[in-house]
Amino acid sequence: MGDAVDFLDKFNVRRASDVTIRFTVTAASAPGAEPPAKRQRCDAAGTEQQQPQDQDQDREQEQEQEQEQEQGGQPDGRQPSQERLRRVVREIYGHSVILTKASEWAERMLSPEWSAETPGVLDVELDDEGEVTAAELLFKSMYSTADAGRPLKGADQATLLQVLLLADRLRAERALSAAVNVLIATAGAGTADVLDWDTVHALYTLPLAVAKSKALKPLRRAAAVALQHRLGDLDAAWLDAARRAQLLALPFEAVRQLVRDERTRVSSENTVVYTIAAWIDAAGGDGCGAMQRAALAKHVRAPHLSSLYCATAGSRLLTSWLPDISGADVHFAALFQEVDDGSMLQTRLLRAKGLPLARRSAWRLLPRPPSSVTEANVEWRLPLSEMRQLYERAAAAAAGSNPIEARSEAVVFQGCVWDARVRPRKGKAGVVLDAHLHLRLPPGCGAASVLTALVGVEPRPQLADDAVTPPLRFTTWVFEAGSRQGRADAFGLGELKEWDEVVWRNKGLLGLDGRVGLRYTIKSVV
Repeated sequence: MGDAVDFLDKFNVRRASDVTIRFTVTAASAPGAEPPAKRQRCDAAGTEQQQPQDQDQDREQEQEQEQEQEQGGQPDGRQPSQERLRRVVREIYGHSVILTKASEWAERMLSPEWSAETPGVLDVELDDEGEVTAAELLFKSMYSTADAGRPLKGADQATLLQVLLLADRLRAERALSAAVNVLIATAGAGTADVLDWDTVHALYTLPLAVAKSKALKPLRRAAAVALQHRLGDLDAAWLDAARRAQLLALPFEAVRQLVRDERTRVSSENTVVYTIAAWIDAAGGDGCGAMQRAALAKHVRAPHLSSLYCATAGSRLLTSWLPDISGADVHFAALFQEVDDGSMLQTRLLRAKGLPLARRSAWRLLPRPPSSVTEANVEWRLPLSEMRQLYERAAAAAAGSNPIEARSEAVVFQGCVWDARVRPRKGKAGVVLDAHLHLRLPPGCGAASVLTALVGVEPRPQLADDAVTPPLRFTTWVFEAGSRQGRADAFGLGELKEWDEVVWRNKGLLGLDGRVGLRYTIKSVV
């Protein structure tokens, strides 16, 4: 049959039909449910043609999925021997001469080997009735021999994704390619020119045997573009609450794509370490195994970690995630930072056999592209009425009682978590308002570490839009992880013997919104 001939007008036409196609779902109850006819089954030849995995693929994970597929006997893992009761939700007329050319599955099911089971009946097993529309579109695509994508145009991305997954299960290669192309085209028609986020998330949860198929390669590229569009600037993602939640909820394959993608942008390689640690922590013990931790760790470009961070957080986490990385290897990575680019020494270190740089491809890569974020603001803001409550509680507190403090929202920047804290302290003559900047390392670091950062601090009430503020002065602060650094009498009010709102106003500390503010600006974590 030539491509110029089209059979779409024959779809679900009874005349000359010799096949009944039944869309079935699991029966809600056994009584009245029809037994399955010929389910989607593929022999070994249908599953052995896997695309080769790239060198970064976990071989063990791939083998496990292949074993599961072999045990299942078909792409969706269902056992052909399981006589589960099914309920028919839709029937359409089919024509074997068209179906056997469009689908390897249909060709097998209608062959003499299988046709004796229930002649002229093909059962397409769906997960639920919500897939019926996608199943009908798939068969329309099979019948549209002149343009397999024509029936799919106008469908939303969720439906198109269902179509391509069904096409993969039924080995309908032409319809599968058409679904991929139409799905990509819908992304180009959107305002952001990328795939919907739900579609991206679903693509990265596909089994490897499906996700790595040759037909889906253009879709994988489109998913990577959408991933970069949403989360490719890691520091910016951490500073945005919505994107931060999306980052932590990513499937493993999406996280791996982010950390190995040459386009991923960071203000420091420290951010990559923190991202992996936070994702592992959010996934929990059951959600991230040793193989996944190792697969992510090998994409960290250790020589580009900041020196103290590399020696502390980087060393502890990398050696725990990837056991064949030693402390000496990480120490070597830290020293490599001091070698001049392009020098003879650098060339020798990169080529010398047995040294870490020769064994770890990611360690030989250049720094990642820079993030749009060059500094982070940790801002503490509190209504003056609540500030008064803090003052009064501190004034009434007994000596030796637990300190009272108000915290800002936490901010992730260059591999650390930062928050600002204002703590009233009872002095000899009154209450003093101290302020501190608090630092925490990524989850899993454990022992204490010392880091430095450039920090600027200023009282920051909300001012008028045209207000002029003096330039911020930065100084180097030394932090011990889990501890705080700051200054006493942060607002310059001295020991307050009694509460006086006028003092706050006269000092220019009260903003237009009736709040008191304090801002720490952080740069260059070492």
